[in-house]
Amino acid sequence: MTFQKLNEKDLYVSGSLTKKDWPVQPCRQIIGQDRALKALNFGIQLKDNKSHLFCMGPKGVGRTSLTLDIVRQYASHQTTPDDWIYTSDFNQPALAKSFSLKAGQAPVLAQDMEDIIGRLKKDISIVLNSENYQFHLKQIEQRFNDDYQSKLNFLSQKINNENVAVIHTANGLQLNPVINGQILTPQDFNAMPVEIRAPIMEKMADARQMMLDELKNLPDQTLEKQKQIDELKKETLSQLVQNVFQPYLKKYQKSDIVSFLKQAEEHLLKNITALSTLNTDSAWNFLRINVLRSLPHNFGMPVVHMGQFTLNDLIGKIERQQQSGSLITDHTMIQSGALHQANGGFLIIEAKDILESKISWRVLKQALFNQKITMQAPNDDKTLMSVCTLQPQDIPLNIKVILVGDVQLFHKLSEEEDFSALFKIPVCFDDKLPRTKENEKLYAQVLTDFILQNNLKPFSLQAMNLLLGYAGRLTQDQRFLTAHFSLVHNLMREADFIAIGKTVQEQDLMNAIQNHDDRTAVAHQIWLNNFKRNLIQLDLSGMQIGQINGLAVTGGNDFSYGHPAKITCTVHLGSGKIEDVEREITLGGNIHSKGVLILGAYLMARYGQKEGFYMDATLVWEQLYQGIEGDSASSSQLCALISAIGKIPLNQSIAMTGSVNQFGQIQSVGAINEKVEGFFDACQKIGLTKKQGVIIPKSCQQDLMLSPRVRQAVKENIFHIYTVQHIDDALEILTGLKISEIDKEVQKAWHEAFMKNQKQN
Repeated sequence: MTFQKLNEKDLYVSGSLTKKDWPVQPCRQIIGQDRALKALNFGIQLKDNKSHLFCMGPKGVGRTSLTLDIVRQYASHQTTPDDWIYTSDFNQPALAKSFSLKAGQAPVLAQDMEDIIGRLKKDISIVLNSENYQFHLKQIEQRFNDDYQSKLNFLSQKINNENVAVIHTANGLQLNPVINGQILTPQDFNAMPVEIRAPIMEKMADARQMMLDELKNLPDQTLEKQKQIDELKKETLSQLVQNVFQPYLKKYQKSDIVSFLKQAEEHLLKNITALSTLNTDSAWNFLRINVLRSLPHNFGMPVVHMGQFTLNDLIGKIERQQQSGSLITDHTMIQSGALHQANGGFLIIEAKDILESKISWRVLKQALFNQKITMQAPNDDKTLMSVCTLQPQDIPLNIKVILVGDVQLFHKLSEEEDFSALFKIPVCFDDKLPRTKENEKLYAQVLTDFILQNNLKPFSLQAMNLLLGYAGRLTQDQRFLTAHFSLVHNLMREADFIAIGKTVQEQDLMNAIQNHDDRTAVAHQIWLNNFKRNLIQLDLSGMQIGQINGLAVTGGNDFSYGHPAKITCTVHLGSGKIEDVEREITLGGNIHSKGVLILGAYLMARYGQKEGFYMDATLVWEQLYQGIEGDSASSSQLCALISAIGKIPLNQSIAMTGSVNQFGQIQSVGAINEKVEGFFDACQKIGLTKKQGVIIPKSCQQDLMLSPRVRQAVKENIFHIYTVQHIDDALEILTGLKISEIDKEVQKAWHEAFMKNQKQN
């Protein structure tokens, strides 16, 4: 017999800090992530634009916060990259030109351009309203007006006769009838006899035709007049523009931006006469600077964190405005994305949405391969408005990208060839750290620093040891402490809130743990109430053939709970088929089905060396309606199967969990604490009989971090936990028989079935 009955001390490991260790000094050291930190530091310092990183690990271990801390610390000591701006392209209005400037200079240039615009708007208005300009403007207008009036007077003299007079009105020249030297009104003229009016009307028609012919031959002075006005305006404003630009051309003479300033000046000079028509602020956008990204000169490398992975967040967007039935845009409406902001530094992306954001993922990979940022104009296929398009010039990209996600996502992305070519450095964050005396003390120091930083009450030595035990329970392993510090921090905050005194005592922490368990145990309580009402049928005492209490886990993460479930097996004469009902109705997963198939292999190896198996068996999880995955109940199923074949009763007071292999060896399973506690709670709900307990794999003993209620019951010998290494040990516990007696009964039934089959055939 190799099974062992565990004592209370085997079920939990508390903190080992002593009075000599207490109090500990606060410490901000990162613990338990040496491998990740080594890979991370290597990756961020490697000067290779196609060796990006993927930080992987379970959520809550600090994979994002630690990455940000390390990267920011490194980046702050590096050279600050250039600023990036967009300007107008005066030669090609549909393009926007990109420029780089030394760190911190872009806002200065942008303000200089605003000053230029301000001076131009102000000085143009002053100059065009000055007495000197208005005097010369009036001279031009007077000169053309006098000349035109002279020509009209000459025309009037040529047309005037004894019956027709040319009158100058505000609307131009007008012909009126004349009789006896008197100019008549239309009313008076129409009142005269027709024989008098007829010859006069003929003369007026001839005069009208002569006037039209003469006016047609008069030269049009409008264009010449406007030309002289434009020349006056050009002479007046050109010197103004040159005076405004001169100091800035000198200021930026050693920079690439001087070419933009010269082009801007030339553009203004070529279109000088249109300056007075720029009446709105946006009309001056062609001179403005769009600062995409600027950092102070001593800032270091930028570190940008993307929480949401969308295309606009990644590469920015080009805004548009509605104007007169059209959508217009210019370089000032270009908005930067994370790639622009992180250029020259680090971009840390939460990768959880990458597979759903296929376009964004493709654009990111293209940018990293091509090492440039290419902005995409919006798709306007559905708009009925005319659209003004803009193509920003590409910007060179020098960046290190760090994706943050879980291990499953890393393996999924690794199937892509592009991913492996770009993200060559995996950074693996552990979810637990070895539980040594040194690590426990360091862990306590880190938690003490958290207490100080968050103004929590000090923890007593007993409370800290309990907290260390809780950190071990979260790992489901006595040998480790959890690296999910966020879970521990949440409990500490709650204990601080509960504590009435000046320090957090052990009882305060126990109350916080109980409160947390109560909040997350709603589904478990519903299950227990249904069991108490006999809606869930289980036998937790007595002996039954072909029946055993297996252990299942329902829920996930913080809300999972364990509970017993009846496993039954029936057998009858047949062809040796073992039927798993869950597999047949597709409720059983692949691993579960594998475990059931192993049962037949074990039976044949143990009992079928001489005679074939001529029984059919059916295995069922009773009242379990959700899908089943995993082989943690295969040992329970094997015991139920052997019980049914040999007609050997099994003790219903004992539940069992564990995987079994073809040789009958019991293998470890997960969620051992939830399973043990789930069976204990079911027994306690209807009353402990002092005979109840659980069989678990020997290899799972080190995973036990059980709750105080179970440990107390074991201590009082009213609940029992057995560890086994082989199916024979479990059968002896469940049947109360020696394995030789069990084998004898099974072989007897086996032989009888074989002989009946032989007679039938």
